[in-house]
Order: sequence, then C-alpha cells, then structure tokens
Amino acid sequence: MAARGEQALLSIARHHPEVHAALATGTTLADQAPLVGRLLQSGVSREHIREALVGRPYPPPQQRTHSLAALVAARLQQLALLAAASEQARRSWTAQPQPTGPEPIAHTSATAAITPKPECPGQDGMCGRPVGAPGELCSRCAAAAQPGPN
Repeated sequence: MAARGEQALLSIARHHPEVHAALATGTTLADQAPLVGRLLQSGVSREHIREALVGRPYPPPQQRTHSLAALVAARLQQLALLAAASEQARRSWTAQPQPTGPEPIAHTSATAAITPKPECPGQDGMCGRPVGAPGELCSRCAAAAQPGPN
C-alpha cells in the first residue's frame, strides 16, 4: 500500500514543482505514502489526490506559519476525512435497516482519527494558513482586516 502511495506522490512531485520539495523528500514521503496508499485502495483517484495537493495555491514561503510538508499533510488528512465521510454516507444509503436497541459504537478507518486544521479564508480565500476554527482568520489576515488609525 505504501509503495503505491509513494509512486503517486512522486508522480505528483514530478509534475508540480511547487510541491516537489515537500513530496519527494524522505520524511514527508515516508510519512504520507501510507495514507495516500490507503486513499488509493479505498477508491480515491490519483487526480483527486493531485487536486487536493495542488488545486489551490499555498501561501508564499515568507507568509507561511507552517512548513510546506505540514500543509501537504493537512490537505491529505482533509482528503482522507472527506473520503471516509463519503464512504460512510454511501454505506448508509445502501445499508439494511438495523435492529433497534442501544446505539453501536461506530468503528471507522484509521484516517478518521486524523484531525485536520481548517485554513484561513483571508486574502479572498488565498491565505491557506492553518487556523483553529472554520472561518477564523489567522493573525496576519486579522491584523490586515482591522481599520488603521486615522
């Protein structure tokens, strides 16, 4: 599984220089390849993975509060959560009625344990810095949104 994920990440890195350093290096590649392999095995296409990683720009290096590797990891984790939610929804649409009784504890894949950080919506959605809650601005965008002294 990890080998398949590694191949996908290296392929994306070859075609997208903006993420090459984060995807083609030892630790990031080793850390993210198993997750990408599980995503591919669960039916997520390489194109969806590529789109999650390079479909929107990253903040310029001088404006980043996290490393590019951390931003890549967060986007992959968000994709994993979306894929798990999609699979759970698909199963619920086709599931047979369950007997009534105590609510069973839902067991989800290991990717559901990942908690991604929402991204700052500042700069017309182009900021992308990790923030604490959806819709929250990072400190730099919050400061820029404050009216200046007159």
